Amino acid sequence: MCIRQKRASPFDGRCRTNVKHIYACGDVTGQHLFTHMAEHTAKVAVMNAILHVPSSVDEARVPWCTFSDPELAHVGAGAEELRQRGEMFRVYRFPFAKLDRCGPQKFGLGVFSSL
Repeated sequence: MCIRQKRASPFDGRCRTNVKHIYACGDVTGQHLFTHMAEHTAKVAVMNAILHVPSSVDEARVPWCTFSDPELAHVGAGAEELRQRGEMFRVYRFPFAKLDRCGPQKFGLGVFSSL
């Protein structure tokens, strides 16, 4: 079984390896090294390998977070990616300071943007 080939994953969207009866999930796939994606790929592998229910990995809406100050996060495609694909979109922004849960602390800094 081939595990790594020049950063290309030898696993398909259904978590199958190049060995028919071996499936892969989590960090071993080398894609999206997040715990929530490890859980997702594990579910996909089980659905395909054991339950024989066709299922595939959904990479369209992967949550990403950068733990900095302030924290940065996004889910799905960003504005630049949507522009490159030629898709029409609108940007909606809402300042965190207007959220009642933020209060006067530094948590009121920042903005929520939705495309």
